[in-house]
Amino acid sequence: METMRARAYEVGFKAAKFRLELSRAAKSLRDAQRAGEHETVCASLREMRRQLEVWRKHDGERLSADAVRTMLEATMADAEASVEAEIKRAITSWCAAARVVAREVARELIAGSDFDAAMMKYRDALDPSSCARARVLCVRLFGDDETAFATCLREVRRAQLSVDVVSKSSANALLKSGHSKRAPNATTDEMELTLGHFAIQIFAIGAFPGALSRSEVETEWKELAATLRNNILSSDRNEIASVVERTRAVCNVIQSALGFPVENLTDAASALETIARPREDADDE
Repeated sequence: METMRARAYEVGFKAAKFRLELSRAAKSLRDAQRAGEHETVCASLREMRRQLEVWRKHDGERLSADAVRTMLEATMADAEASVEAEIKRAITSWCAAARVVAREVARELIAGSDFDAAMMKYRDALDPSSCARARVLCVRLFGDDETAFATCLREVRRAQLSVDVVSKSSANALLKSGHSKRAPNATTDEMELTLGHFAIQIFAIGAFPGALSRSEVETEWKELAATLRNNILSSDRNEIASVVERTRAVCNVIQSALGFPVENLTDAASALETIARPREDADDE
């Protein structure tokens, strides 16, 4: 009887000590989180996950009703969310800076600048350290090589593109619901922004090896080209000339420098030009 009682006391003491250690670890985790020490947060999270797994193996079902466990998991979830937010902030910062340079790069390419020379603008203007840190945090937090970083980079770039290029049908639907009217020169602007976007994508392939592949960037281009084609064919009469000119100029760069197919866009520009011609003739009469 005494042996059983001693054993029960020992088990209870170890459990209490384990809970105390984890509670202290949770406090250290919160302190590191408040201080913005995200690398420390990642290391603490890894260790706490390991300790919780040990606890689960020993306590089994009793763990599910444990208030300390509930507190720990809430603390860990909050800390993980803070690191994810920092990762996204760092990637967004780089992408926002790249987007500022993109318009200038696009115009230089349209004007005939060498593609490699234009890419030097990204190298000179963009600080890779924020994305490099985000990449390290992804590995430390999730334990994979590139998946989490690549996913976040794609999501941020996709969000930027969804602002820069909007299908005209969607814009008209938004207009009916009270949103601002689509700008008169929106399609020509979109062509420039599109060229800048894909120049960044190609640059990112080299800047962040393994995060993006040329095949997925080309797939993205083909998907976007369908939206651009519809926008081109839906151009207002007074912008047809500028849309046709800008479409051909951008497609020339995309085909020659990036090697992406552009026939559906150049065909759309030619069709738009043909559609517009009879109207102009009728006006002359």
